[in-house]
Amino acid sequence: MQTQKQIVGRQCRSLKAMPRKLEMMAAEWGDADACNGSELHQLAVKVQEVAESLVPDA
Repeated sequence: MQTQKQIVGRQCRSLKAMPRKLEMMAAEWGDADACNGSELHQLAVKVQEVAESLVPDA
């Protein structure tokens, strides 16, 4: 069974990889659809914030 610290660590690593992927997706939209690019960028920012805020319960 995993401890909360192990779960948080694994999930943080996964979440920290997601913004890069989302930013690449946003860039692919380029000038084709600024709305989609903007939404993906905002999602990347939010995912990064969540990754940084995850902490195991004491």
